[in-house]
Amino acid sequence: MNIEIEKDIERLSGIAENISDANDAELLELKIGVTKRGRSINLIIDSVGGVNIQTCVKVSKGLKAILIEEEYADGNFKIEVSSPGIDRPLSEEGDFRRKTGRMITLWHTEEDIESPVEGVIKLVSNGVLSIEASEEIINIKMEKVDKAKLLVAIR
Repeated sequence: MNIEIEKDIERLSGIAENISDANDAELLELKIGVTKRGRSINLIIDSVGGVNIQTCVKVSKGLKAILIEEEYADGNFKIEVSSPGIDRPLSEEGDFRRKTGRMITLWHTEEDIESPVEGVIKLVSNGVLSIEASEEIINIKMEKVDKAKLLVAIR
């Protein structure tokens, strides 16, 4: 990756984090690409309960306004803001916290607890993930989590 893009990612990440925070969302990822027409800026944001289209639009418009004011890339840029998607693996404590109340499948190495566990995320606190499975609460240390994915409920 060239140095200019790396510097842009660092600077734009700070701006995008502030805009995301102001819209009750968290910036998970920012990527910059170079196209024939200019720069492509892709953001992935999330929040507790998920991200709706209005939040994506607000973050996109907020970032665009600042970049236009700064004459970023001579105005030749495109911004895309999206949620992480159902297939994005959960790995960090914050990932689980944002998905509290959602159903997951979790693979782990915690002794005396069968793996995988399928249940609802109840709480994430002090490095421990609490999942309600079969009407009981199972506590698994975050350091023992191998991987996890959201389950989709079709109604």
